Amino acid sequence: MHHCRDLSILLMVAISFLDAAIGFVVKGNQIIHPDGNPFVIRGIDRPSLEWDCNGQHTNYQDYALMNSWGANTVRLSLSQCCLLDKLPGFSPSYLNTIDQQILWIKQLGMAVILDLHWSSRGYNEKCDQQSMADTDSLLFWKIISDRYKSDPYIMFELYNEPYLTDWSVWQRGGQTDGFTAVGMQQMYNAVRSTGASNIIIIGGISYAYDLSGVSTWPIKGSNIVYNTHPYNYYGKQPSDWHSAFGYLMAKYPVMATEFGDTTDNNCDANYYDAFLSFAEQKNMSWTGWAWWVGGCRFPSLISDWSGTPTPAGEIVKHYLSSTVPRPLCVNLEEECEAQCDVVISCRCDAGQASAVCADESTSSGSSLRSLW
Repeated sequence: MHHCRDLSILLMVAISFLDAAIGFVVKGNQIIHPDGNPFVIRGIDRPSLEWDCNGQHTNYQDYALMNSWGANTVRLSLSQCCLLDKLPGFSPSYLNTIDQQILWIKQLGMAVILDLHWSSRGYNEKCDQQSMADTDSLLFWKIISDRYKSDPYIMFELYNEPYLTDWSVWQRGGQTDGFTAVGMQQMYNAVRSTGASNIIIIGGISYAYDLSGVSTWPIKGSNIVYNTHPYNYYGKQPSDWHSAFGYLMAKYPVMATEFGDTTDNNCDANYYDAFLSFAEQKNMSWTGWAWWVGGCRFPSLISDWSGTPTPAGEIVKHYLSSTVPRPLCVNLEEECEAQCDVVISCRCDAGQASAVCADESTSSGSSLRSLW
């Protein structure tokens, strides 16, 4: 009888799987990498999966170009109409399409943000950008979080750009713009109800820009990053940033998953430079909108699918290349399989794959050798 030995083996395996599930976490006002060091997101936004369930121009080479600029994260814009079979535009292959994007991105050592970009106001109508999420968004997040909760390098951005002005509706839902909105707390709870502990990103009001009410209307929970979208409009200038979101950085991680200038056909990049300089000084995470060929007012970071930067793209590329992104494990499963005949568990440790192996010579697989 070897009950004690078998119990210790089971405990080792359980601990290994727990270690494998620990990814990015929030501690204080910082995002912490699995290696224990602070992690600053420096990334790029990739639209098209919100308006085309198959995506447009999405391929490995496209993500490799983003990576060559220095990005350590890619933000994918999604639509609940593509995911939910009750809504028009449903695509039964949508989850597989998302899986493929994630695979390509992670093969390049980058993290992923999944962003609910388009919704349908809770009606049987075509999805678009709305003032806030709706009751169907809760089902969207339960499906997405349940599918990706075992991947700690995936983060969830609850809603792209709430453009309501009522903080109580933002926090806990209510009537707005002719439909019943759900609040950030309800969506947070929906994600956590699946057992997902992934980082959750939460944007403010006024098209996500304004976080001034968070101190009064906070979202209760853990692993939360607050999010702002500074664009070159009145009331969103550098002198406004501290009161809108900068003040919050002392207590919480704050990032910008979008920023830019949609007002200038001449592709002026001064606003980009001002914001990214601010972000560097504050060690603030960000992802730049957008890796899409659509002109200055889209606004686009590239002028062609070969990755030629626009003037705004030049600024973003400069700030990406001036930092050294902390690498994730590239091809994690394959690297662990190269270490073992039989892999019991696999984790990413300081950018390197680390496996616990089973000796195939024993039928029970209880003879372990650790490669840590």
